[in-house]
Amino acid sequence: MNPHRKARLVYRATTLFARLPWPLLRGFARALAWTWVRLDARESRVTRRNLELAYPELDAPARDRLQRELLRSTALQAIETLRLWSRKPADNLRLHLKERHGQALYDAALASGKGVIVAAPHYGNWELLNQWLASRGQIAIVYKPPEDEASDAFLQIVRAATTCSRCAPKARPCASCSRCSRTAVPPASCPTSSPRPATGCSCRSSACRH
Repeated sequence: MNPHRKARLVYRATTLFARLPWPLLRGFARALAWTWVRLDARESRVTRRNLELAYPELDAPARDRLQRELLRSTALQAIETLRLWSRKPADNLRLHLKERHGQALYDAALASGKGVIVAAPHYGNWELLNQWLASRGQIAIVYKPPEDEASDAFLQIVRAATTCSRCAPKARPCASCSRCSRTAVPPASCPTSSPRPATGCSCRSSACRH
């Protein structure tokens, strides 16, 4: 199947799924987290290893409890992301954005006319941040594209409602960040993490696309 057609079908299914009542979606998230633990899925293994490295002082029962809590939180955030992607950004901001910290600093940086690079870690639901930044002007999002072409096409669909611009090349993401920050109006760039930084680049972003 054509990757773009597949992405559109997945988006329609996502939209229908995200319309389910929130209590039902929360139950689905808990079931998903339980499945990860039960099947010792990659999500569970990675979480367990990270906890072993970060909290060596914890005994096994305490680490297991924290692992389950983290997996439930991760699954819930994934469901929240689907809801944000399948609804209008303006509605998401109106319903879910309750507090803003540092907005004056951001506005001042924009007003300087020199461009802004926003390094957005995957802490909390960063998609809401993307939608807030896009609500204030054109932005360029820097991220590591999935290897699957249909998955990348899906990401472009769900972010199409925001005012994102395309920047390239892929080889030197930091240079792309700098160029996009000079050309986007107002400029902003949101890199996501990559296991390996690009050559000659101190950040850990990978590719630069819409």
